[in-house]
Amino acid sequence: MTYSVDRIEGDVVVLADDGGQILRFSREQFPPEIREGSCVRFEDGVFAVDEAAGARRRRSLFERMRRLQNRNHKDNREDAQ
Repeated sequence: MTYSVDRIEGDVVVLADDGGQILRFSREQFPPEIREGSCVRFEDGVFAVDEAAGARRRRSLFERMRRLQNRNHKDNREDAQ
């Protein structure tokens, strides 16, 4: 399963799964390169950074923001007329 690092609170890493479930784990269980926004997967009892999943999520978020901005820009043009 893949999780997103929601935040790091001192020695605790707070993860969110795709369903919005929040999970907390000790920072010691993660690789040193972990940071907020990282995607991690849990396999064979170990958390590992999933760079490919992170890249997909960033692209998806970028595209969603672009669509929203285009929609807002279109709405503003229609209001001005």
